[in-house]
Amino acid sequence: MFYLSRAVVELLAPFSFSLILLILAFFLLVFRKVRLGTLFLALALFLQIFFGYGFLVQQRVVDMEAIYPAVTEAGPQEFKGKQFNYIVVLGSAHVSDSRLSAVSQLGVASLYRLIEGVRLLQLQPDAKLVVTGGVGYDPVANALVVGRAAESIGVPKERIIVENRPRDTRQEAEMLFPLLGKEEFILVTSAMHMPRAMQIFQDHGMHPIAAPTDYLMKQEVVEPPGRLFPSTANLDLSRRILYEWLAEQWLFIKKTVEKFSQ
Repeated sequence: MFYLSRAVVELLAPFSFSLILLILAFFLLVFRKVRLGTLFLALALFLQIFFGYGFLVQQRVVDMEAIYPAVTEAGPQEFKGKQFNYIVVLGSAHVSDSRLSAVSQLGVASLYRLIEGVRLLQLQPDAKLVVTGGVGYDPVANALVVGRAAESIGVPKERIIVENRPRDTRQEAEMLFPLLGKEEFILVTSAMHMPRAMQIFQDHGMHPIAAPTDYLMKQEVVEPPGRLFPSTANLDLSRRILYEWLAEQWLFIKKTVEKFSQ
């Protein structure tokens, strides 16, 4: 299911889907199916332009990332005067390339999450850094690489807890419950992933305090010239929204099935 769900996302993402339409349009036109071929061609171009400019998509990302505020130096109200025992950094992606350091093996989201977790760890002298993430596309568990990266940037080994079994957010909540129980802890993940992550942990009776990072939409003082044209960055935003939406639907189905099976 892990690979199937991600394959479906990649297939239905605007870039991949429009490319499939273009290929179909080409063969239809070759075989003189002009009307249908033209329709597929027009639809492919529409998807590229609409999602390439980020119409509706950018605002949707902004809205999702604004649900939980960023933990700045001032910090949200939940952090003031509190000491936490655990800072949980959820898993993401990496590439096990032996030529590179552990830090350089991390994907962008994983690196953002780690750095934010380490930053918060410095503000919580008694806390431990819990890194999670099992085997995904890479044969090495993400948490193992993140743990090594944390050590390499100065986090003492005794302050790191590695949970390298879970493959998705729900498994992370299930496998961390014995450690965290019902006490409050800081939860670090990408801002767009945070609403779903918070819901999953809360559904398991846990009490996370959100510390989002890896913001995809940031306020720019001066917009770059590239904003005048469609971009692959906007196409990727669409893919990420699609992934979160499908994950939410799958979670809803699971919860519904479990409810009726009890």
